[in-house]
Amino acid sequence: MIQITAVVRPLVSITSQPGLTVKTAVFAPFLLAGLLSGLLAACGGGGGTAESSAPTQTLTQVSAADVSSNATDTGVGSASNRTSPVTTTGTPATTNGSDTQTPVTTTPPAVPPPTIEGTVTLPAAQNNPVTYFHILSTGQSLALGELSLPALSTEQPYNNLMLSPGLLGETGPMRPLVEALGMDALRESPSAGMANSLRAADPLGRPVVVGLHAQSGVPYEYLKKGGVGKSFAQGMAQAQATKRIVELAGHRYQPLAVTVVHGEADFAGQAGLRYEGYLKEWQADYEAEINSLTVSNRVLPMFINQMNTGAFGDIAVAQYLAHKNNPGKVILVGPKYQYNYGPDRLHLTNIQSKHMGEMFAKVIRKVAIEGSTWNPLMPRSVRRTGNIVTIDFAIPVGTLRLDTTTVALRPNYGFDFVQSGGTSDVIIQSVALVGGDTQIQLTLSGVPNGTNQRIRYAWKCNGGGLGFQACGRASDGTHVGGNVRDSDVSVSSAIGATGLPLHNWLVTFEEAVVSAP
Repeated sequence: MIQITAVVRPLVSITSQPGLTVKTAVFAPFLLAGLLSGLLAACGGGGGTAESSAPTQTLTQVSAADVSSNATDTGVGSASNRTSPVTTTGTPATTNGSDTQTPVTTTPPAVPPPTIEGTVTLPAAQNNPVTYFHILSTGQSLALGELSLPALSTEQPYNNLMLSPGLLGETGPMRPLVEALGMDALRESPSAGMANSLRAADPLGRPVVVGLHAQSGVPYEYLKKGGVGKSFAQGMAQAQATKRIVELAGHRYQPLAVTVVHGEADFAGQAGLRYEGYLKEWQADYEAEINSLTVSNRVLPMFINQMNTGAFGDIAVAQYLAHKNNPGKVILVGPKYQYNYGPDRLHLTNIQSKHMGEMFAKVIRKVAIEGSTWNPLMPRSVRRTGNIVTIDFAIPVGTLRLDTTTVALRPNYGFDFVQSGGTSDVIIQSVALVGGDTQIQLTLSGVPNGTNQRIRYAWKCNGGGLGFQACGRASDGTHVGGNVRDSDVSVSSAIGATGLPLHNWLVTFEEAVVSAP
């Protein structure tokens, strides 16, 4: 038997589902000793050990106290499935602080539910079949958690799952969902934060399976159906495998959402004018393929956020327009300028990557589980009278805030006025909250007389440029961003959540100014 010795955090415990009898689950084939020390493991003919070996540990599967075996699962969108907004305080994630890591020697991982193999016995499920939600996640490096080091979510506190050997896997058996792309735990993608937040907010305790099939540094042409890369086909293989395992166990497979964290490579390729169409096509292809697989005719919403590390905002605006023009299908969660990025100013820190997953979960729950309509904080109208421009907003929660703590003060709080021709020196002189803090009023230095007058927000970084830019830094006032958010102070209620507030920040936009009569 292969022995794996590594410096690990405590072994994973997951919650058993109604109708499943679990004998034993062990999950520690990969774990992280720390950001600087990297992964220390020995497998097969591998190398040495992280530290001196400790006794082999096995974890016996525990039954669920928080999932009632008598709960009625009535399917997505029904009233009994609706959950209250998340308002409780989550447990802040830690890296190397009070979490003492202990060297252990472990046996290879056993199999968690709902696989039909290994250590899981499956009684007849017709008495209490469980719905397994499936999220298909694609994009490029931020979807993978590239450089979001070290992995934080190395334990599964619920019953969420992934295929083997990790988040990028395409086959059974299933495993507890932790931050492992394969047999490693090097980085924190949004996957665990998203799945655990969804599960924590669901009173029926339905597990979430995440299939990640992103690819670093590639444009849409690589990720699309029939594209140069294998990502789309990989996603379909993940859906097929997940459906097969769940249904062979007598349970219900429910595709819930597609998530996309993308845009940098297409910004470098100057694809801004085409990107809105890419998103429309992307969603339609996922929906068609999944409906073919499940023999159904459901909308499969695609949840996206904005790319805010480019020198200007054409991709982010395309993402905003895709949301406006494809309601209920392409759904904009929000921007990304409010997050803390690493030293390269392109990739998120580990806590921020997890926080991004929590934000996705908040919106997925509202749309795909509760059946609500979602709009991020976005403009509804932009009107000018003389030299005064008034912007009215769709506000998800409460009223507007000007926050210069989370995001360092940007010039004019992130707003710009532009026009073609006319007086060239018309600029924004002041920005104020008006209308009971539900509107923004911009005072211009003069009455503009040019054409194509527009207001932009969170649109530029250091004057422009092409290629892969490095403009992600909330703490730097010269980088992409703005200071407008709503008053949502909810946080993820998941065990091990970041504890960071899920504010809805104003999306990057460019809107025409309408002159009032």
